[in-house]
Amino acid sequence: MNKSKLHESAEQQRRNAWDTYWEGTKQASTYKGGETESHILMQKWNVIFTSIANQHTHMLDIASGYGILASLAYKSLEPRNTSITCVDISKSALEAIEKKVPHVNTKVCDAAQLPFDDASFTLITSQFGVEYAGMDAFREAGRVLQPGGLIAFVSHLTDGGIHKECNANRAAVEDFIRTDFLNLTHNLLETKMTPGFSQLDIKTRMECLKPAIEATVDIVKKYGRNVAGGSIDKVFMDAAKISRSSENFDKTEVLSWLRKMESELIAYSERMRSMCEASLDQTDIQHIKNILLENNIHVNTVEKLPFVEGGENCAWLITAQRGSSG
Repeated sequence: MNKSKLHESAEQQRRNAWDTYWEGTKQASTYKGGETESHILMQKWNVIFTSIANQHTHMLDIASGYGILASLAYKSLEPRNTSITCVDISKSALEAIEKKVPHVNTKVCDAAQLPFDDASFTLITSQFGVEYAGMDAFREAGRVLQPGGLIAFVSHLTDGGIHKECNANRAAVEDFIRTDFLNLTHNLLETKMTPGFSQLDIKTRMECLKPAIEATVDIVKKYGRNVAGGSIDKVFMDAAKISRSSENFDKTEVLSWLRKMESELIAYSERMRSMCEASLDQTDIQHIKNILLENNIHVNTVEKLPFVEGGENCAWLITAQRGSSG
């Protein structure tokens, strides 16, 4: 496979992982800010939006996700003087934003290849998003910023609180997937819930599953029951409950659930991996400064931020402005 095909495959995996997540949260009615709506971050954004509240604003929000910034901008800025465009690789994420932010424009695209003309926007924002697309995304942001325009990004911090948590989540889920617990549980329950199989068949499947059970218990002990949002512990306990009284459950639904859990955990692991890989260190920040400077964009602020007062730093705040001469 050539290099372009490898890149295409990795990009498609990233798209699929995030689209699985956004589609799932949409179905569960959980499109909300969650931990990203920290008081400290919201204070920072309020200051930024207030500083341009009286200006005509053409805003581009990159990797919009939950649409937190689009929602806040719509409330903070004068609607008659403001147009908001949200871009993301996930169509499901953008569909949700369209339902909650009036008159928002949306576009499915890669942040490293923005489908907009040069100097199209006066304000470009991103919260935990632009960095996922790599350094080309920062270059693209600079390209589409108008002279005098403002950039404001909140990005993942290497070795910060989020980075550490995501790394633990990724490791735990990958360890769990390697146990083959879900596939072996599928085989056991399919046998128990299908008429005609003998007790010997069931016992054989159970013996095959035992090492995976022991390995899963060790994973939960090592990382804690709440790792990966408690998903490993919950799947483990639910599977045990179903196995103990399999006669009370529908076979088709149970087997479908197990396959869905496997697919979602694989996607979750990919998201955690991409979060870790996207985080920025001091060298990356300097690289970003240089990239922006190529477009006459000067960085005003580089600041490390926690989610809560006194908490561990989790993010970078980067603000920059383009010279009026372009």
